[in-house]
Amino acid sequence: EVGMRQAALSQQLAKLRAENIVEATRRGRFVHYHIKSQQVLNVVRALCPAE
Repeated sequence: EVGMRQAALSQQLAKLRAENIVEATRRGRFVHYHIKSQQVLNVVRALCPAE
């Protein structure tokens, strides 16, 4: 659960894909996303440390 409606999350992920920030892989009826850039991943980890 991410606290967003599915449609809003899909729109945000589409924007990130368009900017080549994330990559999507379809597995059955699910789509898995991952951050493509190590630099972006480092920023995300700095802003959102694991609990």
